[in-house]
Amino acid sequence: MKLERKYYGFQLFFNLLVWIPIFYEFQKISGLTDQQIFNIQSIYYLAFIIFEVPTGFVADQFGKKKALVIGAAILAFSNLIPVMSVTYTLFLIHFLLIAMARSLISGSASALLYDHLKEKGEATEYKRIEGRARSLALVARLLTWPIAGFALKIMPGLPYIITFAFCLVAFIFSLMLPNDGKLEKVTKEKAKADIIDSILYIFKGDSVLRFMLQGAGLFILQRVCMLQLFQPLLKAKNIDVQSFGIVMSLMTIAEAFAASKSADFNKYLPKSLRQDKTTLPILTIALATVFVFLGRLDGHLSIVGLVIFSGFCGLIFPMQKQLLNDSISEDSKRATILSLESIIHRGLASIFTFSIGYFITRYSLPLLFQWTGIAIIGIVLLTLINTKAKMTVKIVSLFLILNLSVLAKHQVQKTNVIRPWIFFDLGNTIVDTTSKKKIHYYPNTVQYLKNLKEQGYRIGVISNIPEKFGKTYEEKLATLKSYIDKKWDDKVPFDWTVFDEIILPMKDSERKPAPILFKKAIARAGRCPIVFMGENNKEIEAAKNLGLSTFQVGEKDKSFYLPQKGLVQHVQDTFQRDFKDNCLPPL
Repeated sequence: MKLERKYYGFQLFFNLLVWIPIFYEFQKISGLTDQQIFNIQSIYYLAFIIFEVPTGFVADQFGKKKALVIGAAILAFSNLIPVMSVTYTLFLIHFLLIAMARSLISGSASALLYDHLKEKGEATEYKRIEGRARSLALVARLLTWPIAGFALKIMPGLPYIITFAFCLVAFIFSLMLPNDGKLEKVTKEKAKADIIDSILYIFKGDSVLRFMLQGAGLFILQRVCMLQLFQPLLKAKNIDVQSFGIVMSLMTIAEAFAASKSADFNKYLPKSLRQDKTTLPILTIALATVFVFLGRLDGHLSIVGLVIFSGFCGLIFPMQKQLLNDSISEDSKRATILSLESIIHRGLASIFTFSIGYFITRYSLPLLFQWTGIAIIGIVLLTLINTKAKMTVKIVSLFLILNLSVLAKHQVQKTNVIRPWIFFDLGNTIVDTTSKKKIHYYPNTVQYLKNLKEQGYRIGVISNIPEKFGKTYEEKLATLKSYIDKKWDDKVPFDWTVFDEIILPMKDSERKPAPILFKKAIARAGRCPIVFMGENNKEIEAAKNLGLSTFQVGEKDKSFYLPQKGLVQHVQDTFQRDFKDNCLPPL
């Protein structure tokens, strides 16, 4: 079997992670909070940084093939952990092992392929093979990702079991790859000197560092933002979780097709733009611009935006990889330098991921997309300052960043005021539970909650559940979610992600109208006002006695929920506790 086919097989099965479309939902139904989920992702990227230089150096000095074999074995084992048990600690271990596995193959696979092609005098074939390998891997995902949501429904751990099987196939292909050339044995002193020398090599000229920084922008947009924000974005657009795999498949079709055309893309451009060095920054700016508007698109238009975004990614990545490899003239440092590139990527990714939860809570998901896109355009612009890139590219990117910054500043000013908390009872307030067999939203509830979130209000639930639902908070929440899921009878799936806080009683004695749950809400809100909405008069009175603003839903001759236009005035008139001045927007 030719090297090309072996490389295709390894890349296809190693990257075939079936659980990607549903891992956020899987962790949510397992009882993890948004903060825990994003913390795990942030630690994952930090771990990648810790593993990256040692594993890249090991690949250069002890064999790139060995790194690939070990990486495939670790990845296979990591996918068994979520099947065995579901806790925050085990999920963290799961992702730490993935970080180790991916750091072992990051740079090593590309370096092994490039070195063998260069030895045969076929280095120019790298972009074609890399693009086709990416295309084939994406097509394979296309065939498997649609089943992720359905597999989750059959058995929560099934997507991970399927992924484990694919990883075993990747392990077999890694054993079939050709061995490295003669490897030089090194001392600890020489190893340290070689790593330092590789770092200094990056700064000798502007090419390697420039392509690394442009690659960092691509990585943040395509890998981090879409991996962390793809599912929250679709849930915010009220798209069913079972459709997530299908949506990701549509994105994959676009990316696979574009990746297969990447090598020949320049043929369709004017002669003045046919060099990858010119094409890459233009396409990256276009990609970031599409990303800016993703959070603003409504409903199914957001899916169209995701597909267009993915098409740009397919075109760009092979170009960036080819340019970076071509700029590295010393083959002995290739895997280490490519590992250093990954460190830059994961370092920025870790900082970004750690701040996602705070940013979404403080501002909004659309604003996060907007500012991220602007930041990437800024990175590309900085890489062009000292190059011979077309002046029009610099002017256009500068124009975009200025205009988008003004728009983003306007949005920040709109959300700069900290809005009050709106806490709801759950049963017979948000959902109709009068029937013992069927549960569904009340009319206009979804839109009402969406409007509150868009205006910057923090939304919470205070729900009375029986003590028998579980011993810990996580167990109780998981049981509540399962209870609603089993009886859910609505075209629109129930969206737990809309709630910033879910307060539950630990004992039956804590259930409303007992004051303890309301006191927890007061503690969560800090010095900002709280509105409590519910259908039970005793609960309304208990909240009112603690100084909260209240509204009894479902009363005759009244709006079902407190009208949004009168919400601020209602808080000013009825909230009986002290609060910060910036916790209420002006009337």
